[in-house]
Amino acid sequence: MKCFPKLTQTHVRIEVAGGDSISVPMLPVKALDEFRGIEADLKAARRKLKEAKGKDEDIVDTYNKVMLPVKNSLVALVSTVMPEEYRANLARFDIPRLLELAGYLMFGDDDDQPKKDGKAGAGTGAAEKKSS
Repeated sequence: MKCFPKLTQTHVRIEVAGGDSISVPMLPVKALDEFRGIEADLKAARRKLKEAKGKDEDIVDTYNKVMLPVKNSLVALVSTVMPEEYRANLARFDIPRLLELAGYLMFGDDDDQPKKDGKAGAGTGAAEKKSS
């Protein structure tokens, strides 16, 4: 028999300061198109930034025009599921870290399986906040 735990995974566990972890809802499947759109925007923005370097354009100005909208889109997407107490800190993340977080919230991983200590993982209805 094949097992497909992703069919029922609805949360992921994110480690935070102090060794604690929080259970965060995954992004809904309907957000996949938005996520893919942001990835495409990022690719285009990187290309524009590279072109600007070759033309001796003001890199900071170009960065602000092409990369900050991508960052803001990632923050907005992640904010839809991130607990309110953590949302403001998303602005501190750089684009690669935000993309990693958004991907994790979109696709998850195997943390929906029970931990070795026998406690339920994030996708099985774990408590909102747990200590590790």
